Amino acid sequence: SRMKKIERAGMEGAAAIEGRKMKLSYDGVQAEVEEVHEQQQFTLAFPDPGTTGRDIPVVRFDSVSCGYPGASPLFEQASFSFDVRSRVAVLGRNGCGKSTMIKTIMQQLEPASGICTRDSGSRVEYIAQHHLDQ
Repeated sequence: SRMKKIERAGMEGAAAIEGRKMKLSYDGVQAEVEEVHEQQQFTLAFPDPGTTGRDIPVVRFDSVSCGYPGASPLFEQASFSFDVRSRVAVLGRNGCGKSTMIKTIMQQLEPASGICTRDSGSRVEYIAQHHLDQ
């Protein structure tokens, strides 16, 4: 809207006066961040997953749509499966449905439509984003 553009221009002008750089992004006006010079190295070791003894996916989404009541779905018609040897990383913008999908996989949230199934003979583990900091 016009007011948002005026507010954004005001923020950019104030930043220029103060000698700061501002960056426009999908998520709004963001202050520029410093480059990371030192990176901490770590290793994740996954044990041999073994087998469930069945030739079925551990997790399966069939045309799953998820969201919260009164809001637009965060994702629609998602179909995929993970088998016992899968290792999955979930990446995306804030608010795109990553946590919602994980909560659905972990059976903490029911899909709005479609079917999410988990093999009852398997164990699904979730490593949180800030797991190493805890």
